Amino acid sequence: MDSQYYKSQYQHAPKKKLAGVCIQVAKRFDLPVWLVRVLLVLLALKFTWPCIVGYIIGWLCFSPSK
Repeated sequence: MDSQYYKSQYQHAPKKKLAGVCIQVAKRFDLPVWLVRVLLVLLALKFTWPCIVGYIIGWLCFSPSK
């Protein structure tokens, strides 16, 4: 399942807002990025700290290896 929206995180670097976590999640689950961002905001309204911690973990896991 490879997303047609984003083939690589490096190709669409200007589209990432903060760390590119939503882009990577959208790519992995073949979803539009706007949907992932909306779901993150809605979840963050109810579960703030788990979303922040999960976002940081995603940031660390999806960071490019150098």
